[in-house]
Amino acid sequence: MYPLLVYFILYQFSAKIFLAIVPPSLGRLFALFLAAWVTYPAIFAIYRKVPIVRGENLFSRKDLKLDVSLILLIVVVGVLVNVLISHTPLVDMSEAYKHANKELYDGAIWVKLITNCLMIPILEETLFRGI
Repeated sequence: MYPLLVYFILYQFSAKIFLAIVPPSLGRLFALFLAAWVTYPAIFAIYRKVPIVRGENLFSRKDLKLDVSLILLIVVVGVLVNVLISHTPLVDMSEAYKHANKELYDGAIWVKLITNCLMIPILEETLFRGI
């Protein structure tokens, strides 16, 4: 729980600070990028001292085609479910969805790509793989 607590406190605190000081012209997502940038070194430092435990190799070359196909299928199903949900009345009723949607699609395209496709996933993978 310790790493999750550090992540939560540090990310939320720095996000609030950056949301207050980043100019609106850069977008709210840029503030979240900066919060992730500040949080990552702390999470990395926590796990750097933890001994590495290697599991068994679950993937083999002969199963690669099936594995890639299943990953692509899951991605397609996820995108389709998201599109379906976005066309239901739930979207209009959910303030949390509106807020998350506003945050994730705010700012310039380069900010969206770097934040949503690189920085946040790297931070999450470091946090949860470490746990």
